[in-house]
Amino acid sequence: MNLILNDENLQLDEVNEFNSKVRAILVDNENRVLVANYGGIFLFPGGSIDDDENIAESIIRELQEETGTSYETGDLTFLTQLDFFQKNYVKRDGTKANRLIRTYYFIAQCKPVELQSQKLTEKEKKDGFKLEIVPICELKKIVLENQNSNPRNIYFQREMIEVVGLFTNVLGQEDFVKKIQVLVWETEKSYEAIDERYMYLMSKEQRDDILETYEKVERIEHAVRLSLWQNEWK
Repeated sequence: MNLILNDENLQLDEVNEFNSKVRAILVDNENRVLVANYGGIFLFPGGSIDDDENIAESIIRELQEETGTSYETGDLTFLTQLDFFQKNYVKRDGTKANRLIRTYYFIAQCKPVELQSQKLTEKEKKDGFKLEIVPICELKKIVLENQNSNPRNIYFQREMIEVVGLFTNVLGQEDFVKKIQVLVWETEKSYEAIDERYMYLMSKEQRDDILETYEKVERIEHAVRLSLWQNEWK
């Protein structure tokens, strides 16, 4: 599912600057996510796509440079494409532009950061680029409470909140599917554990009720998976 942010209804013919970026949401086993603090702005690791790169090459390079760790295409799962229309965006040189920024977001298991292998630019070093690991449940609060004088902060806040919302929604649905799978497994085991002797002692209605419950849980799991595929990943 693609996202579009265009709060000020900026038209395509008004856009005078276009850029493509890639970013990754790196999550560890404790449901924490890696974020970059760059010039007082929180954002996910990543950056601009170079002219001679495709999307996959770009995200792998950016992660290598910023985390010092090697990622492969097989480590990454595509999440969304976000088109952000930004009217009167204040650039670093103080001038303004009507921008359209297209960012491709990926999800991956967070690997250990190797600070000694980072390849930060001089600008990133000067602006105090650093990585932080924060709980997913606290990320939105941390981003919203980050108030500073950087005029670009509001754009990154808006984008981060939108992506975090999508990500946590997908994460929550996947967690629900896992719970359904456990329920299916437990129901199946309970059904199989009923000794034939007890099945014989049960009435036909009791046996039918057990079988109907098992089949109903299986249908729920199928429906949830179908909904995920149709609404989130098409």
